[in-house]
Amino acid sequence: MNQLHLILFAPLLTLLAWASVTDCRSRRIPNWITAGLALGGLLTSFLPQSGLTPLGSIEGFGVGFGLSFLIYLMGGQGAGDVKLLAAVGSWMGPAKAMEVFVLAALVSMVVAIGYVLVRGRMTELCGSSMVAVWRLITERRAPVVGSRSIGKPLPHAPVIFAATVCVLLYRARIWSGGVV
Repeated sequence: MNQLHLILFAPLLTLLAWASVTDCRSRRIPNWITAGLALGGLLTSFLPQSGLTPLGSIEGFGVGFGLSFLIYLMGGQGAGDVKLLAAVGSWMGPAKAMEVFVLAALVSMVVAIGYVLVRGRMTELCGSSMVAVWRLITERRAPVVGSRSIGKPLPHAPVIFAATVCVLLYRARIWSGGVV
């Protein structure tokens, strides 16, 4: 990643780090962080160096919001996580917002399974997952996964932060000619 991209993405990475710390401490992401990130992404898209148009910023916001809102409806994450991923999308555009979402979902799954294994609650997770799948098949609607939780919800902002950094670094390698 060249210096210009570091400067352009510095506010995104700084506020994502702040959101991560806050989420780990209180399991909440303040609205001022998500609103500031979303507005910053939109404003940055007006700069010719950003590589993103204002329309691309709005589309990225929509993709980030839409994908994570589906997970929210099933009880898989909080509303702050939805707003945070939407704000990341406003900085990165729709394709990279999708990449961040997929990577964050995969990392979250691994972290959650690891957490359950360490806590010795894998049987309970499998049982509640089977019930959720059964309800999805028989009731033909998405079950509310979070209704019977196996513990405190895990903070998702650090995972979104890590996924964003990975996507930015990977894209920087492509832009610099390191990956075909």
